[in-house]
Amino acid sequence: MTWDPVNLANLAERPPVTPSIGGLVYPGGRHVFSGPPESGKTFAAYALSLDQIREGNHILVADFEMGPYQARDRLRDMGATNDELGRLLYVNPWTPATVDALAAIIDEFHPVLVTIDAAAGAYGLHGLDDNRRLDVEAFAIAILEPFRQRNVATITLDHVTKNADTRGAFAIGSERKVGGADVHLGFETIVPFGRGRTGLVKIKTHKDRLGHLPRPNAAELELRSDPDTHAISWAFREPVAAEDSGNGWRPTLLMDRVLERVNAPWYEPVSRSALANSVRGERRFLLHAIDTLIVERKLSLIDKKVVRERSSDVPEPEANGNVRRSCSTQTNDFANDLDERLGGL
Repeated sequence: MTWDPVNLANLAERPPVTPSIGGLVYPGGRHVFSGPPESGKTFAAYALSLDQIREGNHILVADFEMGPYQARDRLRDMGATNDELGRLLYVNPWTPATVDALAAIIDEFHPVLVTIDAAAGAYGLHGLDDNRRLDVEAFAIAILEPFRQRNVATITLDHVTKNADTRGAFAIGSERKVGGADVHLGFETIVPFGRGRTGLVKIKTHKDRLGHLPRPNAAELELRSDPDTHAISWAFREPVAAEDSGNGWRPTLLMDRVLERVNAPWYEPVSRSALANSVRGERRFLLHAIDTLIVERKLSLIDKKVVRERSSDVPEPEANGNVRRSCSTQTNDFANDLDERLGGL
């Protein structure tokens, strides 16, 4: 591109660009995924990458953090086969990138998505300081622009400042990291994820130049690790609520109402949405209550339907078909009724 003026009216027509890569990523767009450690950024990028591989595409991972063994093991836990790993272009560079080297990869393999994991290592390898605006611009021109020019989407994983109250909607370092991006998504842990556990991550829309992503939250990412095999499954879904319900908040009254409905002998498994519609209370908090019960393994989600867990604390029906009701249950009912009269949540 030169300084010669371009007549925009003469540009060829093209279809609207939408986030067609997993509903979060625009083809050819420059994306920043930021969040504190273990907030699901890498899992999200790998999940999007595996989905693209399973559609027959190549993707590229430039790894400056985990190393090849950890990257391979995580991808295998996420279900990647050897054939799928063969379509993943993995680099763990020790020397700075060149425009020619990047162009050669693009021209030979035609990847649709590139993940840079993570910004700090990539900047350090290239002798750049991500706190300096000029260095951030140099990184964008040298590393991101060759992909953008060839319509390859990039995801740069980045960290945030330690203070959650003051970090705002920015990645750590110069504000030009976000200013030069087309999309900036912030990752926030709602329920921590680990081996044999289910976690939930809120994905916030901090910036979206093309305007197709929902606001204020783009999606939620649920990660489930099988207790026995540790195989990892995931699901991107619409966010439970448009407003921030708070980290670690347990809507206990609503959880009791949901359990009472699901443990009733006449209950037939239904979707999260249908279950929330059938219980008294504000819908967005009911959905959060259902998710909390699933994470705590008091309920299960099977084939997108909520089913009860078989455990000792599930009330057993009496001979006449009624559920036994303890004193604590009656107390909860009284509290629920009082809560509703006072205006609910």
